[in-house]
Amino acid sequence: MQIKSVAKILFLIVLIPLIFINKIYAVQQLFTLKLFTEIQNPSSKEFNLILEADSTISTERARIEWSLPPNLISEEELIQDVDLNKGKNRYYLKVKPIAKVNGTLKVSLASYGSEKRYLSAQQAKIVTNSDRDLRPITNEYEKLKNITSLRNLFNILVLFTSLILIFLILFQKINEKINPQKATPKTPRNSRILNEFVKYKMKQKK
Repeated sequence: MQIKSVAKILFLIVLIPLIFINKIYAVQQLFTLKLFTEIQNPSSKEFNLILEADSTISTERARIEWSLPPNLISEEELIQDVDLNKGKNRYYLKVKPIAKVNGTLKVSLASYGSEKRYLSAQQAKIVTNSDRDLRPITNEYEKLKNITSLRNLFNILVLFTSLILIFLILFQKINEKINPQKATPKTPRNSRILNEFVKYKMKQKK
């Protein structure tokens, strides 16, 4: 009897870790997470964080939890209850750096079903320069930034020109009220011709 008890204990000692390892492997296989960033807005400095979840299950009970590094803020909820479909899923979070950022972004996805909780997590380094431009700076962002700068310059020139024109018009109106000028009546064309004819005849008589 003692031998059987010892055998059972040894069996459980070997079996329990195997079950735990299999559960971990199964959880890792449920979700594959990837983190991306969309191109940054050069004016507002906002950009979208994208979490791509490749799932082997579908559930209406899933939750995303974002953890942002210092100086990176979002007006949206950092804890989001979402639907998870089998296959690729994409979830977005709009963020904005308020100062230079150099830290780690963390995000986790958990699903709940039949009293089981499956969790997967991912993290990424977020770095900006002192101008709050997301690094590394891509050629696409450089082009967009240059176009935005030119557009802003054009808008400033249009506004400045409009203000000058408005000022000149107002100045002219005010000047006319302060120094009113009487309009000189125009001489009809026929009268001018008649006067010239009279002058010509008088010269001939002389």
